[in-house]
Amino acid sequence: MVRSASADVVGLPRTLHIPARRIGYVLIAITSFLLAAQIGLLVLKYAFGNSYAWGLTGLFRMNSEGNIPALTSAMLILSCGLVALLTGGLQARASRDRLPWLVLGAVMIFLAYDEGARLHEQIGDTMHARLDAAWLPDYAFLLPYGAAMLILAIVLIPWFFRLDRVSQILFAVAGTVFVTGAAGFEILEREHLLAVGQSESALTDVMVTIEETLELGGMALFLFAMVRRLGGLTVSTSLPAPAAASPAEPYAASDTIRETSAA
Repeated sequence: MVRSASADVVGLPRTLHIPARRIGYVLIAITSFLLAAQIGLLVLKYAFGNSYAWGLTGLFRMNSEGNIPALTSAMLILSCGLVALLTGGLQARASRDRLPWLVLGAVMIFLAYDEGARLHEQIGDTMHARLDAAWLPDYAFLLPYGAAMLILAIVLIPWFFRLDRVSQILFAVAGTVFVTGAAGFEILEREHLLAVGQSESALTDVMVTIEETLELGGMALFLFAMVRRLGGLTVSTSLPAPAAASPAEPYAASDTIRETSAA
């Protein structure tokens, strides 16, 4: 008996659907792992005096640059931007919701670049150098960023109220959590450092841990909320249909599988 292998190829699934709930579990696992790593580093540092932690501090410390938490944060924000652009692209051209999604996606991609390049810190340093004003706070970058985010929020209010109720709640919670970490705890941390006059302390490290965890959690929740609206993610393989075997070569090894059975 001869059975065509092409039938098996055609029968293979050509799409992979990833439910939103499963993506949510992955995001929770990533955030929890990074938080556990940070807590472990703090325990080694303050309980056992091992601040180097066999080289793991540079890899997992949340307030360091160019390491795993920093890369994860940038990738989360970038993913949010890409999903927002995808959602906008799926809208009809005449839809009034198309532009807000595209604008939101562009802002998220900019924030991902900012997170990786630490652009906000460079802006803050430039403001201090150019203005040289005593009233300018140490976290000066929050002034232009806060103003821009306030304007964006006002512009997007009509779009926000056209969302379904669950998305409104998830987006509002995600935004609140992220801003609380990125702005609220950033201000507390800077004010504490100015007050005590030292760069490192147990309280500072705790505030950094809360700040970075809130930022990661806010972005993770926002990404989950957008994926939920899409009904999960579906990846298509787009495999071409295999050509039928030539009559002149019905038993070619590349096209068929031979099976011999006793009569």
